[in-house]
Amino acid sequence: MTYSPSLCRAALGSVAALCLLGACSTVREYPPQLPSHLGNLPLNGGRTHAITVHPADDDQVIIANQFGGLWKTASGGDRWQHVRGLATVFASDVQYGADGRTVVATLRRDNGVVNGAGIYVSRDGGTTWTRPATGRIPATATSPARGEAWGIALAPDEPGRWYVGTDHGVARSADNGATWEHVAVDATLGLRPDSVQGAANSVLAFPGGTVLALLRTGIYRSDDRGATWRSVRSGNFDFYWGMVNRMDRSPYWRYAFILQDYTTLLLYELDGNRWTALPLPALPSDRISRGPFVRVGKPPFSKSYTTIWIGQGIRALYATRQRISSLRSLDSTDWSVFGRSEGIHDDMGDLGLGGDLRPVMLGSDGGVFKPAGSVRTWTSAAPNGSGMNSYQITDLAGNNRTDESGRAVTTLYFSTQDNGLWSSNDGGRTWPNSDCAEGFHIETRPVAAAEPITVAYGKVGCAPSNSMFSDVHMTNQRAVPDLSEGGATLTNMGQAFLLQPGYWMRTRASRGVLPEIFVSTDNGTSWRKRFNVSMNLAGVPQRTKVHAAARYVKAYVPVFTGATLPDGTQQIGLIRLFSPFQEQVNTLGTASILTLPGGGSLGQRATEFDWQAVFGAHPKDWRFVIAPDIAAGDVKMSRDGGRTWATHAGLTTEVTRNGRYRLWDGSPYRMQVTHIAFDPYRDAHIVVGTRDAGVICSKDGGNTWGQIKGTEGMRYVTGFQFQPDGTTLVSTYGRGLWRISRRAFKCEPTRWPLPPLDYPVIDLDRWRRELPRIAEGPDAEELTEPISTDLPGPRLILSSSVDASGQVVVGTRDTLYVYLRGFPPGAPALSVALNEEPQPNLPVQVDGNGEARLEIVLPEALPYGAHLIRVFQPSDPGPQAQAYFVKAHLDRALGEPYQQSVFRPENDRPSDEGPPDKEEQR
Repeated sequence: MTYSPSLCRAALGSVAALCLLGACSTVREYPPQLPSHLGNLPLNGGRTHAITVHPADDDQVIIANQFGGLWKTASGGDRWQHVRGLATVFASDVQYGADGRTVVATLRRDNGVVNGAGIYVSRDGGTTWTRPATGRIPATATSPARGEAWGIALAPDEPGRWYVGTDHGVARSADNGATWEHVAVDATLGLRPDSVQGAANSVLAFPGGTVLALLRTGIYRSDDRGATWRSVRSGNFDFYWGMVNRMDRSPYWRYAFILQDYTTLLLYELDGNRWTALPLPALPSDRISRGPFVRVGKPPFSKSYTTIWIGQGIRALYATRQRISSLRSLDSTDWSVFGRSEGIHDDMGDLGLGGDLRPVMLGSDGGVFKPAGSVRTWTSAAPNGSGMNSYQITDLAGNNRTDESGRAVTTLYFSTQDNGLWSSNDGGRTWPNSDCAEGFHIETRPVAAAEPITVAYGKVGCAPSNSMFSDVHMTNQRAVPDLSEGGATLTNMGQAFLLQPGYWMRTRASRGVLPEIFVSTDNGTSWRKRFNVSMNLAGVPQRTKVHAAARYVKAYVPVFTGATLPDGTQQIGLIRLFSPFQEQVNTLGTASILTLPGGGSLGQRATEFDWQAVFGAHPKDWRFVIAPDIAAGDVKMSRDGGRTWATHAGLTTEVTRNGRYRLWDGSPYRMQVTHIAFDPYRDAHIVVGTRDAGVICSKDGGNTWGQIKGTEGMRYVTGFQFQPDGTTLVSTYGRGLWRISRRAFKCEPTRWPLPPLDYPVIDLDRWRRELPRIAEGPDAEELTEPISTDLPGPRLILSSSVDASGQVVVGTRDTLYVYLRGFPPGAPALSVALNEEPQPNLPVQVDGNGEARLEIVLPEALPYGAHLIRVFQPSDPGPQAQAYFVKAHLDRALGEPYQQSVFRPENDRPSDEGPPDKEEQR
């Protein structure tokens, strides 16, 4: 065959094109190609709550999704991509700088051992990001230890001067974000259990150095570029939704427009200190669903007029005026209302104005939309094929079956926050069938035979019921019957959960009444009570199966035990339901609860309407349970149905990324392990989804674990669906749908680099091997000083125990011994920081030799993994020294059951669920 350069180039071009489409990738995004509307409700993505437009190019836009991080387009919405350089779940606000290259973003608190919240800066339009050392939120008596950053403002007359609202107050920068000074707006406002009183959610900058800050208790003003503040209006400005864009300024005068509540807009004339309350149209209480926001710009027809745009919960408003007198006299009847009928999804989030102060994009719970010729008509700003993959998917399920013609068919289902429940009968290429606005808890048999298939799911906000049944592919949608076996109507019934084909379980609970568990043996036609439960339920049940030699078990149900953890969280345990089809009614009390050892507890993962305890029970073996323990900060396993538990150090290390992330940070929205699932085709395959660490997998029944490479972008995992060919689909809450091929399902434990050491260490393995010979030889004195201490400059030497790597490891007493050497003799008191968090109760005073000793008892809540301790002189620049140490898991032997798993690698082959056991046959 003759070599042809042109043919070669063509072939390579085809391969490149396929790779761009994802065909060459083993882990790729799989954005669902949904219709543009659900009924008359427009949709194209997840909840958008902040928008910034490039100052010189309206096609360049960056948006912040509530749980999807940042997204960027350079083509007006034709193509979107994740802002991958800022790997975050929750960004508060984002704004372009005057140069079009600088971008500032604010982040909410995360699961990082070193809190990732704060102020981040990009110098290349959002490609790469850094958090300046001063971009962290300081912790004081009036601001929390793990503070958050909120709204952003850029001074209109000083392009490099920025202001950011934070939990501490206001941060200001005069060097285009390189450094930040944090100023408390009102130091008299303290912390409450439910709020940070001194936090500034919104900031607004005017020419001449005037800045406004909106706190929960009122409006504050600075006229010296944020150095000092005074209150100018008191009142209740506390919004449950905590939006960051509730103030804007007039393009012509020193006037501010401030939303006090959903029906009151304040006009503040700064020069005369004049306030005018402008009424907005009345909004029914059940329509207060989001926002609000205010943006002030110009209408298309004139530069001398002002248009005020309001996000008022479910809808939006605007009014245009030319003179100040007409602005002062605005009435509730003067506002034009727009929303769904103009092509915008309900629940407004933010409006992005271009450099000419005219609307470019509007964000809502359904994604982003842009004007189509006028502000009275809007269209999608992220159509199918744009790459936008921001749906907040709450659950994912599927049926793999053979149809009447013998063809293998995969039917997929997923539910979303505010964007419907959907079904696909072609593996996800099209999604023709749907229901309602938002849903959760999809229940169906993953490996289905030819028998009729029933799908159960929950939904919110539309008829006929919150608890639904359908046939395969979401056909024949109907309410789950609420009838007892005697035909009586049952009230307060919950969603239906599958036990086995034709057998279902539901709970009944109402406020102030303890729950009951009902079971149906006739595919949901009627229900009989089987259990009274003397504690409240903490999430959804998981069905499991027994082996012949074990007792019959069908479900684990998470419950609140009644105990409280040190952080105020309610403890969660499990109850096992034995023989749920028996005739008599049993009562399950606290004696039935399985709890994790040492006062441990399961944690909850949250979505808008679905809070559920996170654990995994193997569907083919009731004895095998996996549970993240938020009290101990590790992941535990049981091989005997919850009677005994052991920490799995390898899995814990992977989900926390070697101690980088906490397993729990005090909120169901910051639960690190978010979903656990078992492959029905390959007994030994298990996957664990996380909030921040992607997908962790095991191919040997849970003995060894590793991260699936390429899944780092899958944040807030909420579901898995396995296919016979080894493909795994993954849903996320804010980053849409993803696909993992079988090629990518590698579960090799991560090789973690050791943190840098501040002192030389010997090879301990060699030292131990040669110990007998050295101890008897002329070099015996070498054993007395394994760590050199005669190094120049300040040194920090840690002592507790040392593992084979030479890294200091904390012992069972959680005590660390710190030795300082080389500081200036008689130096002022030194300070201690743990993971850059100051430790105010640990001052250090060096002696006349520049040395000191310190014993530190580590906080109980300190998670496992690597940590940094730093000792420094507060004066700048003062001497300092630092060193890493590792808080390790207890040296618990996994034991025989862990090494001899019933699920061996040789079982890694397709299989069905096996023949029914005797109880199922009955």
